[in-house]
Amino acid sequence: MAGKVIIVTGANTGLGFLSAQILCREGHEVILACRNEEKGKAAVERIIRENQNAKATYMNLDVACFASIRQFVDEFHKKGKKLDILINNAGLLAADKTTKHYTVDNFELTIGTNHLGPFLLTTLLLDDLKSSGLQNSEARIVVLTSMIHDPQKAKMFGVKSLLDPEDFFLGQEEKL
Repeated sequence: MAGKVIIVTGANTGLGFLSAQILCREGHEVILACRNEEKGKAAVERIIRENQNAKATYMNLDVACFASIRQFVDEFHKKGKKLDILINNAGLLAADKTTKHYTVDNFELTIGTNHLGPFLLTTLLLDDLKSSGLQNSEARIVVLTSMIHDPQKAKMFGVKSLLDPEDFFLGQEEKL
């Protein structure tokens, strides 16, 4: 499976970084798609410092912003690269349910970041993945999740509920 082109979202820390690091070690070309340029480039430098043969690059992507997702896909297409694997790793836990936070597209931040953004990114890259799959039968979409959506698990973190039904609708409805 060596030599694949792989996008990993949220790859500057945690599981995303470890995934990118291991995949580079295995000889794949990995695009670290991160919203923070400084942290994303630092992650790339760290991977290359540990493995000088690593093919790691940074591209800006904020999965909580539809415009950023569209721009990322446009920039990726301009590179003319195939895409073999998309790893949707970026996510957040907005445990403070006393104050609502919204994406620039006016969706509740957790829903926008963990669900809607990755869905749009995957949809916009689906033809690329299908094309790679037809060529080598090994295209993949990997979605990393947590257990925090489970109300029983949420209690362990002191959170009443992370999936408030109101969060699935446009935020700030009073403006509509």
